[in-house]
Amino acid sequence: MAKRIDPIVQEVLDRFGIDPRRALWDCHGTWIIYHKYVEMIAAKAGAVLDSPHIVHADPAEKLVVICITGQLGDRTEWSFGEAAPYNNKNAYPFAMAEKRAKDRVILKLVGLAGHVYTDQDVY
Repeated sequence: MAKRIDPIVQEVLDRFGIDPRRALWDCHGTWIIYHKYVEMIAAKAGAVLDSPHIVHADPAEKLVVICITGQLGDRTEWSFGEAAPYNNKNAYPFAMAEKRAKDRVILKLVGLAGHVYTDQDVY
């Protein structure tokens, strides 16, 4: 049985017109939000993300670390996205690192960091 949605999560989803029954799933007691809904929230909120800074890239080893900074109003947040064989099973480590970094920044900007995690973190 799924746990109750944190009122903070519910308020943010309501603010952006996101249905939690479509956007979230309960992964062993932790709420996970699908990437496409994180992108929708960013667009509706007016968040602006800067171009990524590639911290480390080794395509042959499928190791990528990206840092992204974003702004929403007067707030600025940054975060890393990483993809490596030990935490990523898809064949596109640059795309995965980018999605992880973007999602983490967006969640921080809208006040959801620590309340939900993105599905990109569980792949």
